[in-house]
Amino acid sequence: MRAFVIKNLAPSRHMSLKAPGCTRTMSLDNPAENEQLFSYTSGRWLWNEKQQLDARYRQFNISSLKKIACGVIGSTGCVSIEKIGEGNYNKALRLVMRNGQNLIVKIPNPNAGPIKHTTASEVATMEFARTILNLPVPKVLAWSATSQNPVESEYIIMEEAKGLQLHTVWPELELRAKRDIIHQIVDIEKKMLSVSFDKIGSLYFKDSGILECESVEATAPSRKAADGIESRFSIGPIVRREFWAGERSDMHHYHGPWKSARQYLETIARREIDWISRHAVPSKTAQNPRQFTSEAQSSPEAHVSSLCKFISAIPCIIPRDSDLSSPRFWHPDFHSGNIYVDGDGKISSIIDWQGRINSIPRSSRSEPHRLQQKESQVVSRFLVVPCEPTTYILTLERAILIIRVCIRYTLGAYTLA
Repeated sequence: MRAFVIKNLAPSRHMSLKAPGCTRTMSLDNPAENEQLFSYTSGRWLWNEKQQLDARYRQFNISSLKKIACGVIGSTGCVSIEKIGEGNYNKALRLVMRNGQNLIVKIPNPNAGPIKHTTASEVATMEFARTILNLPVPKVLAWSATSQNPVESEYIIMEEAKGLQLHTVWPELELRAKRDIIHQIVDIEKKMLSVSFDKIGSLYFKDSGILECESVEATAPSRKAADGIESRFSIGPIVRREFWAGERSDMHHYHGPWKSARQYLETIARREIDWISRHAVPSKTAQNPRQFTSEAQSSPEAHVSSLCKFISAIPCIIPRDSDLSSPRFWHPDFHSGNIYVDGDGKISSIIDWQGRINSIPRSSRSEPHRLQQKESQVVSRFLVVPCEPTTYILTLERAILIIRVCIRYTLGAYTLA
């Protein structure tokens, strides 16, 4: 079964879309069954479950969705609707049409990102990848970036991804076939990096109607490609969710676009300083015998001090070579779950473009919000094991202990409360 994958934010922690109960075929006139399409049905929460479920509940008009789908491909009817996947932020539905064609519908949850911006940028990004870079991306057939439509929800109707997910066939492939796929992946990455922009932000169509969007100057392999980019697309507010979390959704002057990597990084740090000064409340450090938490973790002043130090270090972070610091087109979740291959071992489709493609320079990944967020996440990606080089003896028992600790740490055993 082909599944349109909607991943969670962290690539290493994404939810399988083939979990029990995730795939359901619904009739079109049963209210009880239709409610399963609107609700999150792939898991439970041990805390704040109602809040978590409400953030993932999206009701929409199934009859209108069916009519629009029929209209875009000229079918006389829709036979069934099948929920083939849902992640933290979206629901993916397969519509089986009477003419035998299958369509994929993506419905964003309320927590998917900024209203209008999220869907508008995703569609523009998919069109950019498909028509400018000639990448194998499903064609968008119909979409709406607002809920002011007959479907009563944002939606994207697109072609179904062709082939099978790479991770499902990879173990059975011969070494030569794996080598060929890796070569294809490298070629695709070269295409994505072949275009650079003069601004940092998210991609939109030039006629998106989003006021903050600005015209873009692009450097591409050909003048024709550059002209196509500049005539059809623009760079606007970034749609990454951390820029819109909580009160940050109203801090529009921190949403971009930006003219340089330095401006981008400084804006992130100053946004957090601004947020701390307005909303942070000092709290008592929680005592947990299994992890060490510094008193500074609960101190707004300590966080502001760290951010100020980060700002002072920005000139040292950004490469002097403009080719390394220029904004590039990129898919940060370009992994085997989002890559489809056909029976000949050719990459046939690339999916999951929502909020993922931002023209952020690769050199500017050291972002302070990764250090400042106090949600449950790994404290650091590195574990320092102190030792004295001249006196420390690494015995077998100590080596095993270190490996066990590293494994627990990598899996997120040591997290911020």
